[in-house]
Amino acid sequence: MDLSRKSYGPLVVGAALVALGLGAWRALIAPRLPERLTNVQDVVATFVDVPDADTALYLYGAPRAGGVLFVGDSRVSEGLLSSALAAHGLADAAILMGPMGQLRDLLKAARTLPMRRIVVGLSPVSVYAPPTPNLVASLAGERTRRRTDRIDGDLGGAFRLWKRELARPIDTRHWNTGWFERATSAASLAWYTELLGPETRDARSARLTALENELRALINDGWDVTCLRTPVGPALRDIEEDALPAARFTELCARLGVPFLDEWRADYATSDGSHLTPAEAARFSAALAPRLR
Repeated sequence: MDLSRKSYGPLVVGAALVALGLGAWRALIAPRLPERLTNVQDVVATFVDVPDADTALYLYGAPRAGGVLFVGDSRVSEGLLSSALAAHGLADAAILMGPMGQLRDLLKAARTLPMRRIVVGLSPVSVYAPPTPNLVASLAGERTRRRTDRIDGDLGGAFRLWKRELARPIDTRHWNTGWFERATSAASLAWYTELLGPETRDARSARLTALENELRALINDGWDVTCLRTPVGPALRDIEEDALPAARFTELCARLGVPFLDEWRADYATSDGSHLTPAEAARFSAALAPRLR
């Protein structure tokens, strides 16, 4: 095919105009858009499996010997941004999360990774919450995915991250979580009230005792353990206090002799009473990194 200047010239000019318009949008308009309320990690998640797990576990970032591994529920994965941690001195940080916490499973998975420094995100949900049918189905689905599907998913995830950063300001699908989204905790509070109901207290108390033994075993095996409690909204604190009193976490860390960074009551904005907004996650990560460094 003979492509003359006349045939491909308009394509070049059109591409240049699109690039110029997108650059102008990102430089002039995007910084003035309302802040997103829901967080998206800036690295691709990888499924991690352990025997007898209750939920699927996901790893954000590449674990490296000498780095810091954060483990916990979605408050950890949404409250900490890898880029912000790296910018403030924790370049080799990775995040291992379970959608409903389940620290028992997370600590099993941590032992398979090369890190030996771990920050454990404590919350009543991360200690124990009954697995929901959706999470059980999600775990079963992850376990039956073929290797080629996983490779395709990882490549697709990396492409989506790139596309998100490039084109999100003009992607109308994301406007609902930017211009029109509103912070609310009503639905979240109702969900946590049911999830942490009285019938789960005995199981959670037993898991807390088991967690102490598991953390002590890590310490005896040479791990550097720090405990962390991420900020939540005031309305959720009463629900969590009823499910598992905060004093029990303080006592746990004191018996183990490990640092406890208790930021539960710190003043940070959330999108739903439980999870930090992206801007607050960046601020929290920037404040936390020097303390761990």
